[in-house]
Amino acid sequence: MIEWKKEFYCSDPEETGKLINGFFGENKKGTVVLSFYEALFLADIRNFKVVRNGKEVPISEMFEEGAKRGVLARYFAFRDWRNRGLVALPEKEEKVGERKVVKVYKSINPPEINFKLKGSFDKENFFVSCDDYAAGRELYMKYWFGQLGMYKISHLGKNYVLDSYEAIYLWKKGVLEVDGKEIMKEGEKRIPYFKDRYRIYEEWRDRGYVVKTGFKFGSHFRIYMPGVNPSQDKEWIHSKHVLHVFPRKAELLASDWSRAIRVAHGVKKTFILAIPKEMKKPKKITPHFMLYHRIKNLAANPKTGKPRFYLFAISEDSIISGDFLYSALEKCREDGVELLLAMVDRESSVTYYNIKRIELEGGKNSYFEIQWLQP
Repeated sequence: MIEWKKEFYCSDPEETGKLINGFFGENKKGTVVLSFYEALFLADIRNFKVVRNGKEVPISEMFEEGAKRGVLARYFAFRDWRNRGLVALPEKEEKVGERKVVKVYKSINPPEINFKLKGSFDKENFFVSCDDYAAGRELYMKYWFGQLGMYKISHLGKNYVLDSYEAIYLWKKGVLEVDGKEIMKEGEKRIPYFKDRYRIYEEWRDRGYVVKTGFKFGSHFRIYMPGVNPSQDKEWIHSKHVLHVFPRKAELLASDWSRAIRVAHGVKKTFILAIPKEMKKPKKITPHFMLYHRIKNLAANPKTGKPRFYLFAISEDSIISGDFLYSALEKCREDGVELLLAMVDRESSVTYYNIKRIELEGGKNSYFEIQWLQP
């Protein structure tokens, strides 16, 4: 039996031992003090009786309380994790030591381009058409800037066009004669966070990577490794990564954010999240749960291991802000754990996304790989 006062208590000697062994609550002189999530789970899944003022509390009243607190998504994630036999400790933090960067993307010096060409800006469609087909062919075949002829059939068609990001980049490098300031100005008018997107584009190009549109994959860019170009074998056609720029001031519906990740994973591409650097410090943020995962296929717990994740749970209809995500990621970095984002759909099904910090060698912005995780 659980008694509901200001907090939730279990004093039954037969039950307290089981709760302590199952890593539920805090043991205070023989009484186990439970969080709301733990009490609801025990009533919901383990058939514990909850009593308040001497009367049994219907489970519907417990869920009503969860709705009033605005924490049902958190509870559904907690329930899912616990029901898998894994330990989740609510709203607690524990520094477990710095985890190393998962992956480093090596940089090389970008190629030097020693010729120039002129371009005309299509303000309506954001293309830049170039006047020198031969120079355009070299830019395309050697360095993979722009598009020569038809897409994937470059020998058909006599055009050479650049997109707005490519045009600004080549203008800044002194290769393209065009009004780059006009392109940037028009981009900022039309495209949300255009300058942030360009900063990320430039940072990857400056480190030798090929950056192309990610439109077909629901992202801003697709990334190719340094040195790749269309003159190589058919392997050049397939990028390994897509990149989405998510400034701290941006907001996005969780379901839209999840959809972009699923599209990337569906075509076997790594989803990279870019958060442009800002001077503003991250907000102080408390994780919803601290999670123990598995060690050699065995469920870990506070006696056998250390927590691996901080979990934040949201519903598919929640709004994710870049500031929240950045602050959560910085909190995880400080405490040496990984971030797990639980998205709860309208049927209370939970999908987990593991967000790991990566490093672009010499880069100034923050980058993360996002992978679907099956607990």
